Amino acid sequence: MKVFFLDIDDCLIETSRLGKNELTALETSLIKLKVPNSSEITKEFANSFHCLYDRHQGKKLTKSDLIKLKQYMSRLKELETNIIHKFGQIKKWSREVCLYISAEKYKAKLTNRKLITASNKLWQAITNNTPFYPDAKRFLQSLIIKHQPFYLITSSDCRLQYDDKKDEFIYDPDYSRKLKLKRLEKFIKNGVPVENILIGDPSDKPSLQVFKNALQKAKKDLEQPFESIMIGDSLKNDLIPAQKAGINQLILINRNKIQINKDINEDFEEVKNFDQLTF
Repeated sequence: MKVFFLDIDDCLIETSRLGKNELTALETSLIKLKVPNSSEITKEFANSFHCLYDRHQGKKLTKSDLIKLKQYMSRLKELETNIIHKFGQIKKWSREVCLYISAEKYKAKLTNRKLITASNKLWQAITNNTPFYPDAKRFLQSLIIKHQPFYLITSSDCRLQYDDKKDEFIYDPDYSRKLKLKRLEKFIKNGVPVENILIGDPSDKPSLQVFKNALQKAKKDLEQPFESIMIGDSLKNDLIPAQKAGINQLILINRNKIQINKDINEDFEEVKNFDQLTF
């Protein structure tokens, strides 16, 4: 028996998208909140996030972008000191923190209320503009029709709140998980059991525990031996930790034909999309 473990963001749906609609929603929200330099802050937010994402995807950054990213990460760690101490992980994908740091550059101090309002508008726009990749939806539907066991392993959206008095961010795993699950309602409506959606709160990718938890759930649910297959868009966040956790087969979805580091020893199959799979 084969059991599939699938990444969601930028594998099944295009979550990293920060196009015109998403950025317009963010800027409009900041303007309504009467935040000065709303346009400049939005552009800074987009630049910071894209630097972070390009680095995550293994793209080569310019020297100036590397310097900017280093400065950004340094400030992010300062704002998340208590989170790192309590949970042992940095929440680098938090749009709230990215927005806060972007506003700081233009001397704007965003309160928790403004951060939540603006980030909610951004996430709403992202959700509205992130349909399934057609090939991914076909593959997912084929698994459902064939009653093929599968689990979705997805990173936390790192939805943080800001403590105005302490000047630091707060992480409530339940709060973050509930907001992510709400964003993934389209999966549930398409027949994915909600209990088979495993979200990285509090332990997040690339922690091995995320993948070990998924394997343990599959073993408990199926009660028989199976061959495990991990499909994701990131070597670092999906495939390498999945292999270390005990998942048998690794498949990389490389939609953008990013050059992969050939020095990596992990044995994996690389395809452009789900249509190229032969299961």
